[in-house]
Amino acid sequence: MNIPVPRRRRNRTAIALIVFTGLLGCRPETAPAPDLRFDQVRVRQATVSGTANRTVNSAAYLIIRNLGKAPDRLIGATFEGARRVEVHETRIDDDGLAMMQAAESIVIPAGAEVRLEPGGLHVMLMGLERSLVSGEEVELTLLFENSGARSLVAKVQ
Repeated sequence: MNIPVPRRRRNRTAIALIVFTGLLGCRPETAPAPDLRFDQVRVRQATVSGTANRTVNSAAYLIIRNLGKAPDRLIGATFEGARRVEVHETRIDDDGLAMMQAAESIVIPAGAEVRLEPGGLHVMLMGLERSLVSGEEVELTLLFENSGARSLVAKVQ
């Protein structure tokens, strides 16, 4: 049994279907991506021999430039030969003493640069299993929220 549908209703239904079908084909614009560049990547030298009763640590320093139109966040790092790697920041307490503490992440704003340097933000390499000799090159991997893992060659200094 066919039930007649008034013409006005058919037109609205057809228009709704056309609009809905058009929306299905639309994709949101791709979000702008960070464009990260790295300069002055270096790791502080460290000597492990003769240190049976103490843990030897080092730190990595660099400049991160974001040439893109979207921010990113440094959320971690890895370094072969370190028991633990953390992103740190140095803070001065009320008594003027410098203290290091782990930072959950470091924001790299769009169109800006962030310096990881002694006395400020840096990557701590803790519990080194071998010495880091001045002049050698080592691999450091930084983990970003949007850009993923980025492997860098760092000069030991």
